[in-house]
Amino acid sequence: MLRFLLKLIICLALAIAAGLILLAARSGDVIYTAYEWISPARFHQFDNLIRTVAATHELDPMLMKAVVWIREKSEALGNAA
Repeated sequence: MLRFLLKLIICLALAIAAGLILLAARSGDVIYTAYEWISPARFHQFDNLIRTVAATHELDPMLMKAVVWIREKSEALGNAA
């Protein structure tokens, strides 16, 4: 019985891991998704500001967040224009 439960737990863990990998792969940017899952507070701290500015300029908040993220990433790499 114990051996069965151990195998069941391993199968469930593998299924959950496969599901998370599939969700991350379908997100379009696996690295961003992984970072967001690891540290959710870091990725949501400016959401209210982004929503406010996006509404002011009648833009999609997710588009605005993506632009901010890409800009921040390029500045960190030293590719800022």
